[in-house]
Amino acid sequence: MAVIKNAKQVELYDLYKGYTPKKRMRYTALFKAMGNEYMSNRSTLSLKDMFDNWEYAGIGKAGDMLKVLSNNGVNVLEITPPQVGSQVSFSPEELEMINSSQAQEAYGYINLIKEIEAKKVKKIASSVVNTTELMAQSIFLTGVYGDFDFGIPAATALTLKNADDLATQIIDQIEKFEVENGYQGRVFMGSKGINALMNQARSTSNSKANNTSITLADKFNDAERGSGFTFMLGAYNVEIEKLPLARKEDGTFIDTSEMMIITAMENLGVGYAGVKVSNPNNIPDILKTDLYVDLGTVTDKRNPDVFIFGKGFPLPVIANEKLHRRFTLTIS
Repeated sequence: MAVIKNAKQVELYDLYKGYTPKKRMRYTALFKAMGNEYMSNRSTLSLKDMFDNWEYAGIGKAGDMLKVLSNNGVNVLEITPPQVGSQVSFSPEELEMINSSQAQEAYGYINLIKEIEAKKVKKIASSVVNTTELMAQSIFLTGVYGDFDFGIPAATALTLKNADDLATQIIDQIEKFEVENGYQGRVFMGSKGINALMNQARSTSNSKANNTSITLADKFNDAERGSGFTFMLGAYNVEIEKLPLARKEDGTFIDTSEMMIITAMENLGVGYAGVKVSNPNNIPDILKTDLYVDLGTVTDKRNPDVFIFGKGFPLPVIANEKLHRRFTLTIS
């Protein structure tokens, strides 16, 4: 929960938290899927605090030395996220209305002001959510966003042979990931891999034995799992999620058609560094929050400005690069 300083901040923050995006934030949802959301009370993120649920306690006899917990594979321990924010000004007419309502304390005017503020906060919230989604898309697909590089290994070239059983080839990669890392792997594919599986599942010439054949067990499209398919890959019931559309910062699409990603969902999270503000005595303070929302003013007499602003320091995080494997598929 955010630590808020005054009543107006509480009011504006509540408006922000009440905002529901009109479009699905697929990649942000992946980073939040396991509940790894962390607000720091410092201007940096501590990944060892954010991912503090990976260790096992020691087992021994009474009086034995207790196990000393490590960082358990989290390599980059401190990160300073970028600032994400925007502001929306009040028009001269809106300011006149605000001043009038403060003088009159008219119930209708006050409600109208709250409605105006709600629209401006919604616009700010939308911009912050959209930018965070762009960050999540880039980090999930490439391991990089701007200056932030999580050290994800380069994509491995993987050729899937249509003439052979695709189930065995994909299961081999899933099992290799899980044996090497000890975590369950969730599979994401671009359109070429999905289409190859669909074609082989539909093919009447797919006469492999039951323990190697592919059948389409289910198709899903929901907020929690995104859009994808459940295949019976031999004896395995495997959910393969289709990689959602993704864009770069300039608006151009990222080509995900040949991608396959196997990841441990426990390895993903979203962190929020604290926001530096000044208290009434102009002493710097740090708020523990996902977004700091407040009123701001510019006191230039020629161009006075009153606005609502929101800023925060969010960052989707991949804690351990070994638990996020990328492949470039070739279907032959």
